[in-house]
Amino acid sequence: MIGCMNPSNLATLSALVTLMNQWKRARVMIPLVLVMILLTLIQQVTAAPISSGESEFLPVDQAFVLTGDLQENTILLRWTIADGYYLYRHKLDFRPSVPLSGEPGIEDGQEREDEYFGKVQVYHHYLEVSLPIESDRDEMTIEVEYQGCAESGLCYLPQKRTLRLTRLDHLKSSVVVREPEINSLNMLLNIA
Repeated sequence: MIGCMNPSNLATLSALVTLMNQWKRARVMIPLVLVMILLTLIQQVTAAPISSGESEFLPVDQAFVLTGDLQENTILLRWTIADGYYLYRHKLDFRPSVPLSGEPGIEDGQEREDEYFGKVQVYHHYLEVSLPIESDRDEMTIEVEYQGCAESGLCYLPQKRTLRLTRLDHLKSSVVVREPEINSLNMLLNIA
């Protein structure tokens, strides 16, 4: 049957067979090429954090380290703020388990024009807040809310932490130092 075909039909048939063979290979190759492209894109997107082993932004509790103390009639709250991060003053809120006896003592922050909140005060590096209380309790809790951002663009969700505070002077007075008994000390010296 092929011998009866004219040369132009034979060339067309040959081209068609070649095209079909290439299509069979292409059907296998197209998905492989697409998978390779997809893997390359995924690697580029995730390469920096994976290769360096760290994220561009600190976890919130490392960016804003909150500690608290109970001293006499004052609750002291302290934030150590990582370089390149800041806390908003207007996002600070305090709910101690005892009533406050006055206004919180907070120094003025640095003024800043914020694209979301307008004119605000922020704190860099360190912030200390003193809360006057009328209580002689040796232990209490305080719920603290705050929000901060990274200078490079990430703003963390508002945070809520509950701190259990113990009066420091109470702890110091409850520590008892026992002198070693002389007989026990002599026994140890004789053994050595």
